[in-house]
Amino acid sequence: MKRFIRFLKKFLRLLYDYSGTRHIVEMARLRDINAPGYKKPPTLFLWFVGLYVALYGIAATRYEAALDRVENRMNAVVAQLSTSDKAAFKSLIEQIPPIQGKKTPLEPSLLWPFEDHFVLASFLSKEPNPEIRQWTRETIEAWKKKLAGVNLEGIDLSGAYLSEADLSRAQLTIVDLSGALLHKANLSGAALLGANLSGAKLYQTNLSRANLYKANLSETYLQEADLADIQYWEDIESINKANIQGIKNAPEGFWNWALENGAVEMDRRAWRAFLKEQAASK
Repeated sequence: MKRFIRFLKKFLRLLYDYSGTRHIVEMARLRDINAPGYKKPPTLFLWFVGLYVALYGIAATRYEAALDRVENRMNAVVAQLSTSDKAAFKSLIEQIPPIQGKKTPLEPSLLWPFEDHFVLASFLSKEPNPEIRQWTRETIEAWKKKLAGVNLEGIDLSGAYLSEADLSRAQLTIVDLSGALLHKANLSGAALLGANLSGAKLYQTNLSRANLYKANLSETYLQEADLADIQYWEDIESINKANIQGIKNAPEGFWNWALENGAVEMDRRAWRAFLKEQAASK
């Protein structure tokens, strides 16, 4: 125990000397630096702290400037969406996917590693910004009933509330609609090539004539969805654990094909329990 106490005292003394604490304390006291035996405390740690804070300030300014540029562009688009000119509206709404895809530096954090990103990572890496992603998603939700025929290729609408949306004939290639609520949405004739619909709620959704080439329908809820004349259904990437109970107007052979590829037919409560059981068993 005594050995531990001696070690602890020695450690605290070293910490006091080398952390810059002693230097700060001595700055508030009168001290004769020429006194016999006096040793000037090291300040390297304080220098590193000062450098880190300075780099954080530069990184934070750089991040905010990049974010402001994207937000200003988004503001300009949103301000004009109330136009009655359908062609102009379509042109404006189609600017949203590229805006969402704009990359900004990583948001730096002074408190890293407890939150967000290391300061230097903000200088070295860029990625799509989560704030912009959320804002663009909310904009699409707000105008969901006027999206017929628009090109939203590549946009991230995961978890979006698109109930009763009109996305008929929309270009939705490689769009992320995972977990989206599409209850009673109109997706007739939509191009869903490579789209991610995993976990989406497609209850009573109109998918007639939709192109589903390489689309991911795993764990989708398709009860009472209209599947009349869906295109390339045999090339669907995954339909595993999708609930196809009560689907309407499915092409000949689709029902058997879906069950053979992992789809199920269950009431909603039983299906949810099934998904939880499957997730727990992994």
